[in-house]
Amino acid sequence: MTSAQFEHHQSTQEPIIAKVMEKLAERGQLPEHPWALEALEVAMKVLRSPVMPRDKIAAARLLLDFVLCKPHTTVNRPIATAEDLLAQVTNAIR
Repeated sequence: MTSAQFEHHQSTQEPIIAKVMEKLAERGQLPEHPWALEALEVAMKVLRSPVMPRDKIAAARLLLDFVLCKPHTTVNRPIATAEDLLAQVTNAIR
């Protein structure tokens, strides 16, 4: 691929990337820091450009880290009374 072909390909991808960024902004999923925002845009450009597959995979992983919600872990440890709490603490110490 020549440099001119690459530049043409990148210019055709700009409107698509702008739409994706707009949708992410509507969802409130864009980072606030300008450097993080620029990194996200560059990752989208890499993902949509004709580069090595390992580079596309790294860009996709970065995008998923930005966009996907991390699962929340909750610990459910019901304690009925203060005596139960003290018993648990005492058993943990032994």
